[in-house]
Amino acid sequence: MKRDPNEPLQTGPARSEDINDNILIEAFTREIVKQGERFDELTKALFSVELTIPGIYAAILQLIVTKENSLAMPLLALTILFWAIALAITLFSFFPKKYSVMPNVVSWKEKRGSADSLTIKEFYEKSADDKRNYLIASSISFFLGIICAGLTVII
Repeated sequence: MKRDPNEPLQTGPARSEDINDNILIEAFTREIVKQGERFDELTKALFSVELTIPGIYAAILQLIVTKENSLAMPLLALTILFWAIALAITLFSFFPKKYSVMPNVVSWKEKRGSADSLTIKEFYEKSADDKRNYLIASSISFFLGIICAGLTVII
C-alpha cells in the first residue's frame, strides 16, 4: 500500500513515549534552580573561612613579628587589603541582584539577541553565573592574601 505523495502526512502532537525522558527533563530543571542555592551555601562557607583565617593569622603574627622586621609591614598591608577585598566581594554576592524577568516565558526555542528581560531559564542561569563570578573573584583575592600572609611570616 503506497502513500500518495501529494497527500499531507497525518501527525499528532509530539510526546515522549519513554517516561525516563520526562524524569530527566524534570531533574535537569531542578538542577538549574538548585545552582543558585548551591552558590549561596558556598558563599556562606567562604565567608566563614574568610573570617577565620585572618583571625588565626593575626594571632600567629603577634608571636613572630618584631620591630626590626620592616619588610613585613608592606606585605601585612597587602594581606589585609586582599582579605578585605575578598570579604567585600563575598558580602556583595550575598545580596540579590535585581533582574527583569518575563514570568510567563520559560525559555526561547532559538538563541536570541540581547533583550531587556530574561526568560525564567535565563534568569536562573544568569543568577548562577553572577554568583560564580563573584565567588571566583573573592577566592582569587583571598588566595593572594594567603600568599602575602605566608611571605610576611617567612620574611
